[in-house]
Amino acid sequence: MSKKAKGNKPAVKDLQFSPKQLDLGLEQGTKKLVQEDYKGAIFKLQQVLSLAPPNSSQRVEALRYLGFAQVRQNYHTEAYEIFTQALALAPDDADGSLWPIPTICP
Repeated sequence: MSKKAKGNKPAVKDLQFSPKQLDLGLEQGTKKLVQEDYKGAIFKLQQVLSLAPPNSSQRVEALRYLGFAQVRQNYHTEAYEIFTQALALAPDDADGSLWPIPTICP
C-alpha cells in the first residue's frame, strides 16, 4: 500500500512525470548551460534527475549535462561521479561520440 500525504494527495514518490515534462526540464537546463549560468543549470538538472526514471534516456542526458556544468564550476570530483553514473547507464557512449555537449556550449 502506498503512503499518502495529508489530504489524501499522493506522496511525492508516487508522482508520475511524463517524458515531455522531463524533456522540458532538460531544455531549460541546457539553455542555462548555453547562457553560462552553470549554477542555474546544476539546480535545474538536479530537479530533472530527482524526477527521471532510473534507466531513462532523460536521466542519462541530465547526468551528462550536469557533469559538464560541474566541470565548468570546478566541481571535478562531483563531475567524475556524475559522468561515472552516466556511463554506467549508457556504456556504449564511453567514447563520447553521442555526447552533444560540445555542440551547445562554448
